[in-house]
Amino acid sequence: MSTTDLFWDLFTRIEFILQPKLLLFDGEFATVQILDGLQRKGVPFVARKNITKRLRPLALAYSLTDNWEDLRTFRAITLLDKTKTHETIVPVTFQRVQGEMKALVISPVLSITPAEADRLYKKRFGIETGYRDKHPFQARTCSKHMSVRLLLYLFAIMEWNLWQLFLLLANRGQTTSRDRLTMWRRQLRTIKLFLLRDELLCAFG
Repeated sequence: MSTTDLFWDLFTRIEFILQPKLLLFDGEFATVQILDGLQRKGVPFVARKNITKRLRPLALAYSLTDNWEDLRTFRAITLLDKTKTHETIVPVTFQRVQGEMKALVISPVLSITPAEADRLYKKRFGIETGYRDKHPFQARTCSKHMSVRLLLYLFAIMEWNLWQLFLLLANRGQTTSRDRLTMWRRQLRTIKLFLLRDELLCAFG
């Protein structure tokens, strides 16, 4: 199944629950079919786009200008898929990311400046942070059974959330409770709630 097919499968499931007001996504998903499909559905988006052959001359023209970042604007560009049988028109501008030129595309229904598009796209990294946070919960086990790994993963997440709930409730208490909590955390700073999880993972390892 292609990235485009996976995207539309997920999007169809989301539509059963809610109607997205704005989509933020990376260049991997900014295919011509997805960009065109979102426009037909009237779903606004801000996304990165890989610099294709059609975008490369424009990106080069920007990069050769000293103050190109001050002169940035959105230009409507016709994009073609690899088979050159499907096309879509989207506003495109460019931004520099770690010294490299990146294309930024928006939905034609959005009336925003490149700076506003930059700010909107940066909100995506809040999602990225949460996505990276999954790694501490991954199962350390040799078991290849997906049900076992998923059980351990969900159990670890549940433990962590219970611990966060405890901290929240303790902080709402009296000052003496907060003082006791601080003392406990200092004494047990090297002991984590994941100890029980690690014991379980060793048992399954």
